[in-house]
Amino acid sequence: MTSSTINGQLNDLLLEIRVKTGNNAPGFTDFMSKLSALTDTQSAAQLIPTLRKLLDHGPSAKFFGAANVVNIFLSPFQNVINLINANETGLSFYAYRAIAYTVTAWAYNHTIPSESSTVLNNTQKGMGHTYGGINSYVSTWQKSSTNALGGIRKFCKEKNIPEDHMKIMLIAISSEKPHILSQLIMESYEEKIQFVVRNIWKSGYSIRYPQ
Repeated sequence: MTSSTINGQLNDLLLEIRVKTGNNAPGFTDFMSKLSALTDTQSAAQLIPTLRKLLDHGPSAKFFGAANVVNIFLSPFQNVINLINANETGLSFYAYRAIAYTVTAWAYNHTIPSESSTVLNNTQKGMGHTYGGINSYVSTWQKSSTNALGGIRKFCKEKNIPEDHMKIMLIAISSEKPHILSQLIMESYEEKIQFVVRNIWKSGYSIRYPQ
């Protein structure tokens, strides 16, 4: 397949998005530029069917704006959070972070983190000796991380999307910076967090992956 043919297919894809959204899809155009920088011509050709599957699966047309294009590629992780059974705010926050760190490590082929050492240390200091340890946090991380890894692999299998394709797209939306991907995933959970504690959650963005 020639470069001109591939560019034609990509232009067709962008045209479809413009028809759906009624705008120039700036967010998706920017994403495609980043993706092109990471792949050669042949690899780009192989990614086109995967892109179509993700676009068909993803959120409604409003998400094609520049600010929210990331939601298309993070949508597989949204349902993972529903598996978390945490009845305390700190545990919920830790679970969200576990998902973000796990998916980031998976995308970048890093070792899956077993904890957030910074958050865990801060939590332990705050607890003192009143809770008799932090076993609940350790358990929450393990369960959330396992669910996240299983969830993304299940999604790829069900949608017949090669895992390497998903990884390269996640790397592209995060501009080849792991800590950006981790924060994007955490930001995607903001609407699931109660308004009264949302600012506390957002303040935690200063703790970057893999800290």
